Amino acid sequence: MNNIIKGCAKSCLVVMFCLALFQPWGIDRIDGMMRIVLIVSETLISFADAVIVELIAIYVLRLRMETFSLKNYVMGSLARAVMLVPLISVTLLAFQGYGWKGDALAFLVKDGELMFHPFLFMCMCVASLMLVVFVFMYYSIKNDKLKRELDNIRAINTLLEERQRKLSEEDTTDEASEQDLSCTIVGQGVGATIELNPKNLIYVESMANYAEVCYIKDGETRHTTLRITLKQIRETLDAYDWVVQCHRAFLVNINFVVNLSSRSTGCQLKVFGMDKEIPVSRANTETIKNLLESK
Repeated sequence: MNNIIKGCAKSCLVVMFCLALFQPWGIDRIDGMMRIVLIVSETLISFADAVIVELIAIYVLRLRMETFSLKNYVMGSLARAVMLVPLISVTLLAFQGYGWKGDALAFLVKDGELMFHPFLFMCMCVASLMLVVFVFMYYSIKNDKLKRELDNIRAINTLLEERQRKLSEEDTTDEASEQDLSCTIVGQGVGATIELNPKNLIYVESMANYAEVCYIKDGETRHTTLRITLKQIRETLDAYDWVVQCHRAFLVNINFVVNLSSRSTGCQLKVFGMDKEIPVSRANTETIKNLLESK
């Protein structure tokens, strides 16, 4: 509810700014204080209507924006505009009729018949202002989303630095137990088997029904391709919580990750000692953060 109020308030402040700056549709011909009262009053009415429509859109029509994109934003905005433009137009005409002529229906009904011309003109005015608001809100939401993503990336990188520091300080005297830790990844075909210490796994990349496994063995970085699905490997490594799925086509050992960076194509994980950058889907960024916070 707070987000709805904040969003509607931000939109209506844009409306008030446009009305005060450009003073369209005869507002500039109204004397001093009455002009201010009119602008503020119409802004408050628009705010109330916007909140009502937003509540209907979200809780009745289920028009939630699960993922932010230009297409989703335009479609959602059009659906809201269909409800919002006539509602604001009617309430503003009722307000003006009551304020100027003492009759809320003065600009809506005449001689028992509906007056379409004032209503259509007001709809045109409201729609033109709404277009400005929609453009402003699109870039505002986009910038807020980008800021949240950057803040999240900074937080994850701080956690990664802390994890690397802890790993470097860990006691490594019990080497025997480390050597005893092993798992076997079995692919299809004769000899299609990898036996490794799961802590030495770096990443797994899925390629249709094949998977490239990158790991360290005998002090060397090796790449082995098996006929196996990523799901099967994930199930094999399920007991090792440092192996996390960061993308639909990648598993990564979080202990080898140096940092997370943002690119135009999305987020990328930089792996220690390798040029390869591993993509991270937005859905899995929070999973990685939660994993790091739990360690």
